[in-house]
Amino acid sequence: MRARPIGGPNWCQYPGIWSSPFAWPDKVRLDSQGLHHPAYDSERRYCPHCHPKYADWVGQLTDPAVVLRSMRCPEGNRFWPASVTRPWQGPLPETWTRPGRVPRWYVWWRLWGVQNGTCAACPGPPQVIDHRHADGLVRGLLCYECNLGEALCASMLDLYQHSGQCWYKRYWDSPPGTQFGWYWPDPKRHGGIQWFLPHPPAWAADRTPPIVKCHRQCTTWLLRRDVQLR
Repeated sequence: MRARPIGGPNWCQYPGIWSSPFAWPDKVRLDSQGLHHPAYDSERRYCPHCHPKYADWVGQLTDPAVVLRSMRCPEGNRFWPASVTRPWQGPLPETWTRPGRVPRWYVWWRLWGVQNGTCAACPGPPQVIDHRHADGLVRGLLCYECNLGEALCASMLDLYQHSGQCWYKRYWDSPPGTQFGWYWPDPKRHGGIQWFLPHPPAWAADRTPPIVKCHRQCTTWLLRRDVQLR
């Protein structure tokens, strides 16, 4: 089992201050009731949330990402990795050699192997494919909390001009997925993407960077107002 803390008042601070830790399974196993649970060394499965609470193990150890959501123990389902099919048997090729677009399942499992089955910014479960919004470059797999926290940190650093070390700076400086050169095809960043581009998209060349302005809750704006009032 891997544990990591979630939540917190300031996304840019070291996440060691966060509370409410959860655990997610490295490997899962099928029980006699047809549901997968975290695998542990015991002759029978015990789960306080299932009925019956005890059941026999009937399956082999499995990566949790290949298990369909309907076959998972419903308790804490959001803390599992995303469910992604893996049609390729055996080790994946180093590069996608077929011409044209790159399928989502290959992007996911290739990044899964590079990141050892964890979020690129914390020990949590990978749940989304993150990309750079400016040009669509795929950066890596993140959990739900880091996908939200990373975006909030980036906005705070731009709008509020915060100083100091951000927890996601190492991820921004060396994202594991940029080495492959995959790009998000949709400029509106809609979900449900089933393929990625092996080259920069046409919309990225015409994309103008957003104008960053301070608002009335920004620390810099308040400091400027205080100086003007003196």
